[in-house]
Amino acid sequence: MKSLPLIACYLAALALSALGAIVDLRNADVQVPVLIVGASAFLLALLRPRHAWPFALILGAGIPLGHLYARRIGMRLPYTMNGAAGPLLALLPAFVGSSVAVALRKAITIHHQDT
Repeated sequence: MKSLPLIACYLAALALSALGAIVDLRNADVQVPVLIVGASAFLLALLRPRHAWPFALILGAGIPLGHLYARRIGMRLPYTMNGAAGPLLALLPAFVGSSVAVALRKAITIHHQDT
């Protein structure tokens, strides 16, 4: 299976990270940004498992950086924030998604070696 070039995966991670931040800043629900971040981390880590943690870091950092930008320009969020650490929780679905993908890829590889 031929994989995407590594630079394309990193560019996709940056774009999807920005998308997650934009959706988070414009949406009162948390499910959609979490789905974007987690699913993106899963797919990118499935394609390039050796780069799973940088993908998760890039994807998870988008929402906190988006919040910093929103605070800097005085943008009002569509929901209330009870602290500055809340956006850092975006790192959790990113790392969970990428970890699950790496484990799945490893299980598939082991299964194919056994057959």
